[in-house]
Amino acid sequence: MNLPTKLAVPGDPKFTEISGGEFYSLALTDAGVAYGWGFNRSGQTGTGLAAQSVLEPAPIAAPDGAKFTQLSAGSHHSLGIADNGKAYGWGSNSNGALGNGTPIPSPTPVAVQLPENVEFTMIDAGGQHSLALGNDGLVYAWGGGSLGQIGNGTGTGSLIPGPVDLPRGLQLVALAASGFQNTDDETRIDDATLGGYHSLVITADGKTWAWGGNQNGQLGDGSVGTAALAPVEVTLPAGVAFTSVWAGIFHSLALGDDGKTYGWGHNSFGQLALGGNQDAYVPTEMRTAPTVTEIDFDGVAGTDLTQAEDGSWSVVTPAHAAGPVDVTVAWEQFGVAQEPIVYADGFTYVADGPTVSDPADVTVTAGSSASFTVEVTGSPQPVVSWEVSTDGGETWGPAPDEWSVVVDGSSSTLSFPASVTQSGMLVRAVADDGVNEPVISATAKLTVTEVPGEGGNGNGNGNGNGNGNGNGAGGGGGLAETGNTSTPWATMLAGLLVALGAGAAALSVVRSKRNRA
Repeated sequence: MNLPTKLAVPGDPKFTEISGGEFYSLALTDAGVAYGWGFNRSGQTGTGLAAQSVLEPAPIAAPDGAKFTQLSAGSHHSLGIADNGKAYGWGSNSNGALGNGTPIPSPTPVAVQLPENVEFTMIDAGGQHSLALGNDGLVYAWGGGSLGQIGNGTGTGSLIPGPVDLPRGLQLVALAASGFQNTDDETRIDDATLGGYHSLVITADGKTWAWGGNQNGQLGDGSVGTAALAPVEVTLPAGVAFTSVWAGIFHSLALGDDGKTYGWGHNSFGQLALGGNQDAYVPTEMRTAPTVTEIDFDGVAGTDLTQAEDGSWSVVTPAHAAGPVDVTVAWEQFGVAQEPIVYADGFTYVADGPTVSDPADVTVTAGSSASFTVEVTGSPQPVVSWEVSTDGGETWGPAPDEWSVVVDGSSSTLSFPASVTQSGMLVRAVADDGVNEPVISATAKLTVTEVPGEGGNGNGNGNGNGNGNGNGAGGGGGLAETGNTSTPWATMLAGLLVALGAGAAALSVVRSKRNRA
């Protein structure tokens, strides 16, 4: 069965108390009638039935017509307190856990041998031992004691209740006896590897005490491996007192008066809920904090929901007009979704609009890249769009799509290849957060200069031999070329050179072209 199912009980009685043992259960009705069902090989259901398993709740016969007021299911034995002031036990008894002075098991309740003039007000069945609080303020224990779990300081068991060796004057407020793992061989009940051999109590002075087995540090005093034959004080978290305790097989649990849950001892399977599987030798806070799955602002989910190391949560708010809005927090506990929490007017959007810095003027040479950068602020984070004007700011249009826009945090950079025809173009940025009025930056001017010209191809390095090779890179020695034929004055110059004897035999007529932009 994977889901809770209502019990089929004849007469449909109202249960007011339940207790789960190892493979069996007990329940108490508002009329004081006790029921038992489940595994019954040792008679632990108390029904008196011979069946190894009792498949549906059956009544437990209280001796002398008494009505039970309290029940406790252990591993293989059970205990109860009745309204006649007596305590009863039933089930396995090989170590005297029933407290009736014998090691004989019983399938029905038998009276516990109470100390003289003492009645029990609280009772708990463990694995092979039992605990009780007397109306005299003392804690009593009986049953197996091989690892000191009955706290009498001797390491031996007892067939009847005896006082636990606690400091005098302490007033008990809670107790717990651990159970142990199931075994089909009851002769192994004293095998320490079964676990379930320690006890816990809370006293009115805010302290917690433990004794018995300590294989995995389940006593909580910082030690491990050494059993305590008498109570030792549990090391409590600073400023915390426990209000209830529970003893597992090899681990212990407690609720603190700070509202937190603590665990210590065996943790190979993560049973301490500490986020790992390392044992803990002192009480350690469990990870029981809820998990936030979504935070909505006026019905719109925030983004980037993140939990910090200190357990707090942060979220980026969606865009919204200024003013208060309801905040809804969706959360889960242990993987189970819980009822969302609504905080009316839990968040207020402010009217602070976006800001944008002014881009700087840029001067580049033709063919290189021109870049303009701005910084923006605001919440929600503004989005930057770029605009250009080619008529001195009279009209504006969006920057061409093929131009590059790179956003890095709060900065936005527009880049594009510059040409001479773009010189004088104006650029500006528009910051828009989707809520407030967009903000426009001041304009920046682009100036594009020409790459220095390569000039003519004349090589004007005349020499004494009359060779006139010129390479005119922006005004070299070559003559300016105006056509494909020599001009009259060029011919006259050639004749002059011949007359001067300047190597006219090798004279080349130089033609030049007018450079075009």
